[in-house]
Amino acid sequence: MYKIRELLVIIIYFIVVYAENNKLKSTITTDDLKQLRKYLFITQSYDKFVRPIPKSGGNTTVNIDFGLIHITEFNVKSQTLTVEGWPKINWTDDGLRWDNKEEFKNIAVLRMPSDQIYKPDLMAYNGIEHSTTKMTNTNALVYPNGMVLWVTPITLKALCKVDLSRWPYDRHLCFIQFGSWTMDGFTMDLTANNDGKSFLNNFYENTEFDVKFVNVTRVVKYYSCCTEPYPSVTYYFELQRQPTLYHYTITVPAIMAIIASLAIFLLPVRSGLRFVLNSVSFIVLSSILVNLGAQFGVSTLGVPVAVHFISVSTLFVGLLQLWLTIAYSTSFFPIRFIKVMFQTYRKTTTTEHEEQHLTKSTKPEMEDILKESDQTKSQIFVLIIDKFVFVVYVFALLYNLVV
Repeated sequence: MYKIRELLVIIIYFIVVYAENNKLKSTITTDDLKQLRKYLFITQSYDKFVRPIPKSGGNTTVNIDFGLIHITEFNVKSQTLTVEGWPKINWTDDGLRWDNKEEFKNIAVLRMPSDQIYKPDLMAYNGIEHSTTKMTNTNALVYPNGMVLWVTPITLKALCKVDLSRWPYDRHLCFIQFGSWTMDGFTMDLTANNDGKSFLNNFYENTEFDVKFVNVTRVVKYYSCCTEPYPSVTYYFELQRQPTLYHYTITVPAIMAIIASLAIFLLPVRSGLRFVLNSVSFIVLSSILVNLGAQFGVSTLGVPVAVHFISVSTLFVGLLQLWLTIAYSTSFFPIRFIKVMFQTYRKTTTTEHEEQHLTKSTKPEMEDILKESDQTKSQIFVLIIDKFVFVVYVFALLYNLVV
């Protein structure tokens, strides 16, 4: 019986507390909010152009926590990264506090347009095209103790150093650095919230890059012109390309083109199919190379390994096409050369009677024998050189692959 009574008392207590809370919430009216705004902006003469200085003096402490939402574009030519993010900024403004006023004790938070209150002049130091930087004028949350919380969507275009040496397995270390544009550390101090733990909490996965948060650092920099410090907060993150698509569009065609150029050595030296296969290989590799050149542009930051391999392979295939032409057109060159030499020799070493006798009897037979013998020797000679070219070509491809 005692336990039942105790349970009833606990239930009644929670009902009373719940009712009181609802009563407090229901007592907040539009007039209360108007009176609070009147108190802040008229009675207190709040000025949004005046930096909020703590009563104890000193600088204004601003905390920032940046969340990356989406990577819109990564331009390797201009070395720029366009992102969507949510900077979460909070600071204390004593000109906006009402916790010492009994008539406003029921108001726990006041939502105000951010353009009506003071905001820190934070900028992205590595940002470019600031005129196109979009920062939405969202409401700020103001609490009774004067703390202001402002979260706004932002579109930011920042510089990012590009390293394409291992493309398409490239990784890029990018960063976004925030700091005050006009205030030094004696006027405004900047710190990072949560050590960047919420950097990727709301990130929308990118189809081309995997994003990995590295760290967030606070740096205080001194310039030669001035003695005051300039604090900044930098968020570092790594972009790693997903190479799956490039395997199908570049790697596979390039490998098949190289295999086709190797397969021509299985065909006869004077086969027309050798020209066709090698020409197709050359066109495929050249097309891939032109496409990659248009994609990367002119860069002095290093040639990607894949581009170097394809370009050198294209050169080898082109030289191979030159050899195929030579081998095809000169396969009977030794025959014509020996025939001319034989005729010259006979004219200088035989008499007229011998010449007539040779012409009538043995000369045609000897020419047939020489022609057949020389043709065989010519084919063997060209075949040996062809095999030598094959060995050199394979070695060059392997060396290009390793290097």
